[in-house]
Amino acid sequence: QILTLVPDVIHVFAQVVVSPDESDEVKTTIGKAVSHLISVYGQQMQPILSALPPAHANALAAFASRR
Repeated sequence: QILTLVPDVIHVFAQVVVSPDESDEVKTTIGKAVSHLISVYGQQMQPILSALPPAHANALAAFASRR
């Protein structure tokens, strides 16, 4: 049931990580959550991430790669 909401959640996460008003701590936590989603749902996540604007996708990827 929650999988239908993942695209919306990823979109919000992407907006947060590009926001200059949010702390690195919050952005890093979002990155960990995205990394987990990718590790669990791999192929299902690719179209969601590909649909993001490039700047958002790149920022999200940068924080997701922090561990």
